[in-house]
Amino acid sequence: MSQSNIRSRYKKALKSSVEAKLAELESQGALIQDLEQQLSTARTTYNALKNELTPYLNDSSVIKPGPITCIPRELLVEMFKLYLGAAGHQCIRTLLLICRQWHHLVADTPSLWTTIHVKPPS
Repeated sequence: MSQSNIRSRYKKALKSSVEAKLAELESQGALIQDLEQQLSTARTTYNALKNELTPYLNDSSVIKPGPITCIPRELLVEMFKLYLGAAGHQCIRTLLLICRQWHHLVADTPSLWTTIHVKPPS
């Protein structure tokens, strides 16, 4: 094989490789443009939602804790004991699911869940 044939084949292979890389570069450029457009749309939507919710997030009067949060823990425990005495201790799960504060209060008060009530068969 002559040296000119080798150069010709090399140039063809190099040209083919460069063309493939240029095509990939163009494809990646288009992908970047598409992603930038999606990001711009997402930012616009995000900012619109943020602006819409700002009054609610900054106004502490919008979401106020209920009056039950003002009741002392000891009194709540006594109320829970009355509830469980009337409804049965199997209802303790209800108290655990009301809110995080009540869940912690029930979990931190062993007298609510350490007593076993057994009804004798009739």
